[in-house]
Amino acid sequence: MQLNASYRCFRCRFLSRFFTQEARSLQKTRYGWCRQHAKVAFIQNTCELFQPKKSSRGGLWNIQICLNGILNEVSELRKRLEAEQDERAGQEQEDL
Repeated sequence: MQLNASYRCFRCRFLSRFFTQEARSLQKTRYGWCRQHAKVAFIQNTCELFQPKKSSRGGLWNIQICLNGILNEVSELRKRLEAEQDERAGQEQEDL
């Protein structure tokens, strides 16, 4: 049985790539650990147990939207607190 070329290990969620330490960064190697076969695998291999990696790009977008909402709420709270503080300072000036 011929497997599709897009089922290569480097796209599989069960492969954990190995890295080597360079002078200033980490570099990916051409090998990794396959958790399904429990052995070292070449990244260009294919197998019948292939499952694609989950995309996390949508998650980042949701985080940005939620963070923006939280920051807006914090800004509104800060404005209210500053207004109350100015109001109290004005009342203290009148009392003197």
